[in-house]
Amino acid sequence: MLFRTHIAFSFLAGLYLIDLFNVDRQILFMVVLLFFSIFPDIDESSSKVFKKLRPFSYLAALFGHRNIFHTVYFPVALFLVLFVFELRLIAVAVLVGYLIHLLLDMFSKKGLALFYPLSRKKVKGFLKVGSFFENILFFIVLILIVYKLLV
Repeated sequence: MLFRTHIAFSFLAGLYLIDLFNVDRQILFMVVLLFFSIFPDIDESSSKVFKKLRPFSYLAALFGHRNIFHTVYFPVALFLVLFVFELRLIAVAVLVGYLIHLLLDMFSKKGLALFYPLSRKKVKGFLKVGSFFENILFFIVLILIVYKLLV
């Protein structure tokens, strides 16, 4: 999925989670959630997050795109560490943002292997990245965001 699609879906989810968990530090929660909704693409040299997080992104790229940073291990490990240090709100934002990214990438034709390297079996979807259908989904999510903000 495109950068903007990841951001839009995560922003919408964040709005609902803020209400659900009655989040006090809403801006911090949303910033962390949005950052981790794009973070997995640190291993893709053409991504915005890759370009912003050099030189760390060069190290991440050594693992290849949609490999280790597109698995469940990294977000679960981050969640557990943050949770143990009693940063529960941040832990939830990290986990949700990251998992939304992975979920959206599973809808793409390229797919991803959630348990790489233990399993190389990919979950593949039907969407071509940047396609007309992805653009339609993006605009639907934008409408839902506006609706949520106004209600």
